[in-house]
Amino acid sequence: MKPLPKGVNTKIELNIRDEGSKSIHTNSQLAKIKNELQNSDLNYIVPDRLSNPHPLVKKAKEVLKNQKLGWYGKGQDIIYSSGECIATEVTRLNIPRALRIWDTLIKLILQRGHEISNEKKSEFLIYDEKFQIRVREILKKVKANDSSWELYEMIGSGILSVKIENTYPVKEWRDQNTKTLEQQLLSILAKLELLSEKKKQFKIEREAWHREYEEEQAKKKAREEKVAEELNNFKQLFDTATRWHKSQYIRNYIKEFEEHSIQSGSLNEGKRKWIKWAREKADWYDPFVETEVDLLKEINRNKF
Repeated sequence: MKPLPKGVNTKIELNIRDEGSKSIHTNSQLAKIKNELQNSDLNYIVPDRLSNPHPLVKKAKEVLKNQKLGWYGKGQDIIYSSGECIATEVTRLNIPRALRIWDTLIKLILQRGHEISNEKKSEFLIYDEKFQIRVREILKKVKANDSSWELYEMIGSGILSVKIENTYPVKEWRDQNTKTLEQQLLSILAKLELLSEKKKQFKIEREAWHREYEEEQAKKKAREEKVAEELNNFKQLFDTATRWHKSQYIRNYIKEFEEHSIQSGSLNEGKRKWIKWAREKADWYDPFVETEVDLLKEINRNKF
């Protein structure tokens, strides 16, 4: 093999696989969390027997023991917790295994300093972010034995999964050919913590966007108010100037009327009274005078 030239630096990056399928870059945020978890004192081994179970698991064991089987279309041999305890949906044969997985997972969550939500029975607070977790048995479709028709029913497949419900897209881990669900608890815990960090980052970005949006809206509103004020002031100016122009138009007419009446010798008492009345109205309308007229007190001068 031909050697590399001197002074050439090479960088080799290895990838690890998460959940048995997706390739995860060693420098990724998820890989860093998994590395931290792997180097912690946490015990990810699910025991063969349930020992000193968490109160939530004790409650689930009692509830599932007394639950009836499911109904048509939902897994006829599945026992559903139906919201009475941590969300569990498995065949009766798999209840012990599901409870052992639950117990180990809950204890791992608590040992990492996370909490159990008081709002819902199957909700957990990972760095204060809410996640609903469900342990379920994957269903499979089989032909109904007691039917002469081509009818099918859903029954348990024996494959268990852990599902995080309130995420998009939904995250789920299940038994695989090379790895059981019990062997994936580290990946599940790492993913929960990663999703929590992403939720927090999303909230920070959303709040920053919201603040920026509010600032932009405030600036826009302030400008709109200034524009409206400017237009209103201009309208007032225009209306006042128009009134002044009209008042001068009225005064000129009154003057011409009076001069014509004098020159024609038709100025009588009736016309003198009208001239006086007209001048009062011109003074009432003139923006520089605005003499009050009792009968026009409620009239807006700018409406003319």
